[in-house]
Amino acid sequence: MTISDANRSHFEMIGKDRLALALATGTIHTLGVSEQQKGEAIASVREQDAKRDSARQVEAQRFITILRWTIVAAVASVVAAITGIAALFR
Repeated sequence: MTISDANRSHFEMIGKDRLALALATGTIHTLGVSEQQKGEAIASVREQDAKRDSARQVEAQRFITILRWTIVAAVASVVAAITGIAALFR
């Protein structure tokens, strides 16, 4: 569903969590959202959830990449230390 610009700005002003709670409890009218706008409100909440989920996936992938490079650096440091210590005793 396409969300009009006016409704999008109104929903963003309300906030996703507050809007989702009002939709779940059926008190959407207390936020100034009419029954005709309810479908757009649901679409707005779903859209924001999808953005949050994709951002979490990106962050998880970055974390895994950093973790892998940290492990590689730790192993390289241990190998270099062992090599250095072995060279001292020759």
